Amino acid sequence: MKSNYENDSKFAHDVHKIGALAFLAPSDVAQGFDQLYSSLPSLLEPLLDYFEDNYIGRRRPNGRMSNAAIARRAVEH
Repeated sequence: MKSNYENDSKFAHDVHKIGALAFLAPSDVAQGFDQLYSSLPSLLEPLLDYFEDNYIGRRRPNGRMSNAAIARRAVEH
């Protein structure tokens, strides 16, 4: 993935789109993430999964969100 990022400008641009989620309203992040997930190359799935687990939280079958690891750590400290 590192060499793709360094040598493929479109791939690097796709990676930057993930960080752009920070500029969305909190209520729009999950929908924006879903749109990105379905539009980005499958090579980015491990990075997207990490981002979802640690910054967004996984959606459960009942529609509720699990707490993201970063949010849990912030509450614990």
